Amino acid sequence: MSRHRFRLIVLAFVMAACTAAVTPGPRSTPGPVVIRTQERPGARASCAPGHVEGKLVASDVSGLALIDSSGKQIEVIWPNGFAGSPSIGGSLLVRNTDVVIARTGDMLEVGGQFGPDGVWLACGDVRRVGP
Repeated sequence: MSRHRFRLIVLAFVMAACTAAVTPGPRSTPGPVVIRTQERPGARASCAPGHVEGKLVASDVSGLALIDSSGKQIEVIWPNGFAGSPSIGGSLLVRNTDVVIARTGDMLEVGGQFGPDGVWLACGDVRRVGP
């Protein structure tokens, strides 16, 4: 193989590697994360003593949902004051715009109860219980 041809092959590999390194992948430029929340503080007169546990995941329905241990996706209406925030590689669940509660993939325990439409109405504690 000629030296010139070898250099061209090496140059092609280097250019391909550089192109792959700067090509955006999924979630490399995250957009807004819109989540469903209760309308106002105290919108529900009382908070049921129940809780649900699951892994925080992105959802087309509620913005951020939970996957329980059986693999079922549970849509959530989060308490007033909670928000979703983009993050490289996923999303954040935040409270009062600056307190990070969890990242997608984290395990959460969320107080509340199921509403008539099967959506979890979160109230009370929302806490991270594991990665």
